[in-house]
Amino acid sequence: MKILLTGATGFLGRNLLAALQQQGHAVVALARASSNRERAGEAGKHACWHVCSEGSPDVFAVHPDVECVIHTATCYGRQGEDLATVLDSNLNQPLALLSQAIVNGVKLFINTSSSLPRDLNYYSLSKAQFSDWGAYFAGQEKIRFVDICLEHIYGPGDDTTKFMAYVMDTLLKNTPELKLTKGEAERDFIYIDDVVAAYLTILHSPHKQYYTKYSVGSGKTISIRKMVELIHTLSHSSTNLQFGAIPYRKNETMLSVANNTDIEKLGWKAQTNIIDGIEKTFKAMK
Repeated sequence: MKILLTGATGFLGRNLLAALQQQGHAVVALARASSNRERAGEAGKHACWHVCSEGSPDVFAVHPDVECVIHTATCYGRQGEDLATVLDSNLNQPLALLSQAIVNGVKLFINTSSSLPRDLNYYSLSKAQFSDWGAYFAGQEKIRFVDICLEHIYGPGDDTTKFMAYVMDTLLKNTPELKLTKGEAERDFIYIDDVVAAYLTILHSPHKQYYTKYSVGSGKTISIRKMVELIHTLSHSSTNLQFGAIPYRKNETMLSVANNTDIEKLGWKAQTNIIDGIEKTFKAMK
């Protein structure tokens, strides 16, 4: 199958790129001119890259035989991006891509959504709004649209702007102190290999409905405090953990966990527990 993949230089995208290639799929990686393709590693050398920039041709004009789009590109807004940038990355550009896919007869669009409440921040609202558009076009039977509602993924090579990777990096470096909230919120952390396996399962499953939504996570929760303490123990860190030094965010979610019932019906199940996942990540980081 020929697949168009967005976000191929990101954490999820580059892991998916390698897995898709291993299965024999031809992958067209859609990237901005400013993207660092080297981040895609060895798999990036075997991908067909299409740079989207002003004046560049429609990717479907160059690759009219694309059968499926897997959308993983995103902007979290953690680097000081303004509202316009977040909206452009998470809503406007994906919507233009979805519209082009429909015009060109693409049969399946797999979208990476978020488990965060839509009113938490710019990121979660823009992601939810794009999912709304996907559901709308699917309701019009224009394209089969699959929403993958991801919990908190982690693993080797993740960006330290993300909480789990940041904590691991800080504790491995034995930074004198780490300021945290009280850590009472419960989260569902899922290892990257399990996430990739979920995408592949969904890709190769029949899609009878025009719109389908799958929750993807470990299906288990751990409090932020217990998770940080676990990382602290496994890393043998000397860092002083200061719980309660930072207030909770406005509208903070105190419980987030995937209901994996629907995707488990397809034969997928998370395989990596939190301790094994942390140890695998530490091994790669060291």
